[in-house]
This record gives sequence, C-alpha cells and structure tokens, in this order.
Amino acid sequence: MQTTANTPLVSSYDILSLLPTTQNSFSLACLTHTLPSPLTTHIIALPLTTPRLPFRLKHTLIRTALKNGAVFELSYGGALGAEVDPSGGLGEGGTAAKRNWWANAREVVRVTKGKGVLVSGGIVNDADLRGARDVANL
Repeated sequence: MQTTANTPLVSSYDILSLLPTTQNSFSLACLTHTLPSPLTTHIIALPLTTPRLPFRLKHTLIRTALKNGAVFELSYGGALGAEVDPSGGLGEGGTAAKRNWWANAREVVRVTKGKGVLVSGGIVNDADLRGARDVANL
C-alpha cells in the first residue's frame, strides 16, 4: 500500500489522527504510521462505544506505537452517552454505549499500562462538555 501519494495533502498539518476500523488498519496505524515520516500519526483514536473493538489490542503493536511517540485517544463523550460519537457511527447509543465505553476504555488502559492515553471530549453538544476535574474523575 503506497501512502506517500498523500504526503502533499497532509504536509500542512502539525498533528495527524487516525481512527482504525479493522485489524489491518490498526496494525498499519501502530507500525507504519508512527514511524518518523511526513505521514507520522500522533494520535490513534479508538471506537470505544462499539460492543467489541473491531481489532485486538496486541501488546506488541501497542508498545511499538507508544515507543514511536503515538498516543491513544479516549473520547469521554461515549461514557456520558453523548449524542454523537467520534467513531463515525460505528457504536451504539444510550446505556449500551456507556457500558461498551467503560469496558473498552478499561482494556485500553490495561494494555497501555496507563501510558500514552489521551482523554478528549469528542462531543458536539455543549451540554456534554465537562470541566477538567470532571474528566479527571473518570
């Protein structure tokens, strides 16, 4: 897969984020896109409101991504049952989304050993916005 063709499109951006949806795209995000290059990914977002993550969080992939400087994004909007999930509609809504978010977030923190985890809002409705101390309580 040739990704260098996209270099002119992303060269004007300082931070890149990917949302992998398959095992292959997750492996590519962790192994290839975290290596120093014009296409280096800094943030790997995860669809946490899905009943199961669409890929396995393998320790070798996670360690490689962390070693190369990538971080894993946990959007707290799913924990609150926010109206829109940043996973692009992959997840569920309501109580099931909250339950899935907590289970998947716990797995991410376990695999990363709490290192390289970025907590973001991932919300579009002002009512779902939380203060720093509220997020820290999560």
